[in-house]
Amino acid sequence: MKRISPYIPEKPSSPKKNTAPVLNLNKRLVGDAVALDLKDVHRSKEFVFGHFILDNNPHSPQNIRIPLPKGLTMRIFLCDDDNNITAELGNYLLSYFRERRLPAPEIRSFTDAASLLADGSRPDIVFLDIEMPGMSGIEAGRLLSEKEPRPLIIVLTSYIEYLDDAMRFHVFRYLTKPVDRKRLERNLSDALAAIESESREAAIETKAGVRKVRTADILFIEALGKSVTVHLENENIDSLRKLNDWETALAGLPFVRTHKSFLVNLQHVAWITKDTVYLDKGGCSAYLSRRNYADVRNRYLRFLESTR
Repeated sequence: MKRISPYIPEKPSSPKKNTAPVLNLNKRLVGDAVALDLKDVHRSKEFVFGHFILDNNPHSPQNIRIPLPKGLTMRIFLCDDDNNITAELGNYLLSYFRERRLPAPEIRSFTDAASLLADGSRPDIVFLDIEMPGMSGIEAGRLLSEKEPRPLIIVLTSYIEYLDDAMRFHVFRYLTKPVDRKRLERNLSDALAAIESESREAAIETKAGVRKVRTADILFIEALGKSVTVHLENENIDSLRKLNDWETALAGLPFVRTHKSFLVNLQHVAWITKDTVYLDKGGCSAYLSRRNYADVRNRYLRFLESTR
């Protein structure tokens, strides 16, 4: 991918060099660069927030970069052999973050899967074309899904028949071409919510002190008599908090009460039977009461639908 060295353009009204223009930015809107679309600047005298590098024309006005203080909160990769697609996606993404006054993302574009995988930085979200010259998006997606932390992958395709293969590496969403902006924005909102959920932490009060764990790492929480245990993939932690208190603390996250003694993370549910919830890690399962079955089944189906 072609890149350009950061520099600060001169103000037309001043001969002084290396002086960054004054940006009307919310304090949260900081990153290592802001991309300027000069047409927008001339029209509105405002800047497009974000950082977007095009492959096809490094001298485009859209590629002028103004360094800002560090503080990036989101890194998004776009991978498609059609530069028109990545340019359109990049503009949609920048507008989305700007209109919602969200912290500016860093956006990088790639025209092939090998270049994407060779990049040493870790993306939060990857928009990935399936049909590309050289390595396919299917293979690239499989390799990306093996990385830790695993990025959310949104597939771009004109061919629905590839989706079965794509689902094998836990695609978060898929978008058909040409990309519908409204659908893109809905999927992006879901992705940001998922990332926020993944990064949420819970404090586990134990007799030895307090442990912090990511809520996404909790498989389920079990009450047995007076004791409550938080089950992770490779560790079980005894908690002083009651199960009802855990249910309240995790409200709004994908946790469901399957039984009076079990609170289960839907992110780790593999399948459900009439009386058991089977999890995808650790060979674990949880009881499912008859009276809770319909609610758990419906919530699980809604959760699966939200991830398509």
